[in-house]
Amino acid sequence: MGISLFTNCDTNLFSNPIWRYEVTGTAETVNITFRDAQGNIVQRQNVELPWNSGSFEPRPWNNFIGSISAQNNGREGYVTVRIIRDGSVRRNATSEGAFAIASATYHFIMR
Repeated sequence: MGISLFTNCDTNLFSNPIWRYEVTGTAETVNITFRDAQGNIVQRQNVELPWNSGSFEPRPWNNFIGSISAQNNGREGYVTVRIIRDGSVRRNATSEGAFAIASATYHFIMR
């Protein structure tokens, strides 16, 4: 009989997680709002797809809320946002149509 000390935990629990945001879709351009590594809100206007934030390590890394939204600037097409942590998609959302908004949030906390 074994004892499980951790349930539903990542194997890299004690290392700094690597995050990345991605936005894809058929929309011509989008406006993107996301939370950066320091927790600041950042906005990018008229961005062509696909787009990604590049990899980053949040500070503090043990309690971080990743958040991204993207709004279609056109009358047609779809937009998908993804929050990726340590190479795995943790949250995603897709929205379609004129000026549609896709939004995703993921809270990582180490206890």
